[in-house]
Amino acid sequence: MTKRIFRELAGGGLHSHYQISLKGVINPDCVYTLDAFKELTGLGDAALRKMRQNGLEMFKTSKRKYIRGSQFIAFLESSSGQEEQEC
Repeated sequence: MTKRIFRELAGGGLHSHYQISLKGVINPDCVYTLDAFKELTGLGDAALRKMRQNGLEMFKTSKRKYIRGSQFIAFLESSSGQEEQEC
């Protein structure tokens, strides 16, 4: 997933294009649809199914499944058995 940010540069009215890659970044304060989560993480159906069987919580509303970023991060931390480390 890529966001394009346009910023007007002072003085000439020129636009500069910045691309920020958000692939692989999970925000603990966000709720993701299952499709958006799969695109963001690159995980497939089989991997998510296995994670769900191992305790990853998802919730369903109106035929859509959602994953909380905070629950995914907690799941990874508990699965790895390691303390939280900054990137």
